[in-house]
Amino acid sequence: MVFCGFDYGFYESEVNYYSVVFNEVIYGRYLELRQFGRQLNSNLLIPDLGTLKGIESVRIRLVDMGADLEGAEGEEQFAYIAVYRPYIVEYRQ
Repeated sequence: MVFCGFDYGFYESEVNYYSVVFNEVIYGRYLELRQFGRQLNSNLLIPDLGTLKGIESVRIRLVDMGADLEGAEGEEQFAYIAVYRPYIVEYRQ
């Protein structure tokens, strides 16, 4: 497996999931979170734990200030999500 990067959110099932990167960094309404878009890697994921913790801190601060963000009600358990893909070996003749 090859590490592609991190997401932040929750994944309970194929129909119940939430990606902070997709919904708040790439397509979000809050500039403080959208600014992290410049730090995403070529897979559009968070490349390192430092950036991930920065997003988490900004998000917590925004929620504390009353921002309308997913999970602000405390129902979902957000977590760091490491994303991997299969390692593909190409054979050439």
